[in-house]
Amino acid sequence: MKKLVVLFCSPLLLLPELIVGQTATSITNGNWTNPFTWDCTCVPTDGYSVNINHNVSLNTSMVFNSGGITINSSGSLQQDASANKDIWINGGNFYSTGTFSVRYFLLSSGLGYNYGSFTVNAFSTASLFYNHGAMFMDSMSVSGSFTNISTGTLYGDSIRNTGVFANDGRMSVVWATNNNLWYNNNYQSGFSMTNLGVFENSDTLLLSNSFWNANNFWNKPNSTFIAYNDFFNTNAANNASFNNEGIVDVYDSWYNTDTVKGTSTGYFTVGDTSANSGFMKDSFDFCDLTPPASAPFVDLNSGTIDATITWCSAVGMKESERDNTIVVFPNPSNSTFSVKGTEKSIIRITDELGRVVYTAELNENNNFTLQISGLQSGIYFLSSGQKNLIKKISVSN
Repeated sequence: MKKLVVLFCSPLLLLPELIVGQTATSITNGNWTNPFTWDCTCVPTDGYSVNINHNVSLNTSMVFNSGGITINSSGSLQQDASANKDIWINGGNFYSTGTFSVRYFLLSSGLGYNYGSFTVNAFSTASLFYNHGAMFMDSMSVSGSFTNISTGTLYGDSIRNTGVFANDGRMSVVWATNNNLWYNNNYQSGFSMTNLGVFENSDTLLLSNSFWNANNFWNKPNSTFIAYNDFFNTNAANNASFNNEGIVDVYDSWYNTDTVKGTSTGYFTVGDTSANSGFMKDSFDFCDLTPPASAPFVDLNSGTIDATITWCSAVGMKESERDNTIVVFPNPSNSTFSVKGTEKSIIRITDELGRVVYTAELNENNNFTLQISGLQSGIYFLSSGQKNLIKKISVSN
C-alpha cells in the first residue's frame, strides 16, 4: 500500500512545478487565444512565461500571479478593436522592448520594465516599474515606485503619487499630485501641480498654470521652477515649507502663509501681486516687478520677513536674463519661427496644458526653422535641451 501511495502522489507533487515552468513563444502574428500563435500550440495562461516576437492581438484580459510577459523588439502586444483589454501583473515580471497597448495595466507585485512604446489608458503600480522608453497614458497612480530613466519620456493627463516617483528623463503631464516622495532630476512640464508630500526639484519644472505647495518643497541650487500663473505656499496647519536655492519665476501672483526660505543662490521673481502672512527666512533674493514704494518690497505683508532677505529692482523675469543664448524670431508668428542657439539640442513646444505639440532637433549650425502653421492660435512654451532655457512664444493665425 505504501508503494501505491507513492506512485499515485508523485505526479501530483510534480505538477505545480511543471505548470510554473511552462513557456510560450510566438511563432506568427495572431490572437492571444489562438493556439497556433504559439510554439506550444496552446493558449498561455497564468504561470506561463510568455515571449512575444510577433504582432499579437490581446483579445482577452490576463492576470499573472507568476511567470510574466516579455515583448521583444520585433514584437507587439496590443488590445483588439474592442479597446477594453487589461493586463494585471500580480507576480512575475513584465519586460518590453517592443510595442505595448492596453486599456488598464496594473503591477501589484513583481517588476516592470519598458524600453519600447507603452500606451495605456490607466496605469497603476504598487511595485517597481522602470521606464527607459516612451510611455503614453491618460492617468497614472503610483503607490510603489516609478522611475522615468534618463532615456525615458512620459506623456499623459494626470499622475497621483503616494509612493516614490523619480523623473530622470523628460515628462509632460497636465495634472500632477504628490502625496509622498517626488524627485525631478531632469525636465518636467505640465499645467498645474499640487505637492502634499516632499518634492525635490534638481533641474527644470515648468507649469503653464498654477502651483500649490502644502508640505515640503526644495528647489535645489542651479534648478529652475516657472509657474505662468499663481504660486501658493500654504496649508491649514500653517506648516508648509518652500526652500528655494535656485530660480523661481511666477508670472502672476505669489502667496505665502507659512514658511519660505532659501540661500543667497535662491531667487524669486513675481510678475503681479505678492502677499506674505507667514515667514520669509534666511537670505534669498525677492523681486516683485510691481513693488510698493518702500521696503519691504512685498505688496501685502502681515507676516515676518528676515532682515537678511535681499530685494532687487529687476525689470523682467530671471528667464530673460538667462535665456539670451537662444533666440526665437519673429515672435509672435503665424507660420514659422527661426531658432538660433549655442549648441546642438532638442527643441520641444508645449501648449498651456503642458502637452508636447512639437519636437525637433537643433542642428550643428545652431539654426532651425519651425513650421508652426498647423498649430492653433495661442500661447506656447519652447524649451531647449540646454539647461534652463525656456521661451514663451505666441502663435497668431
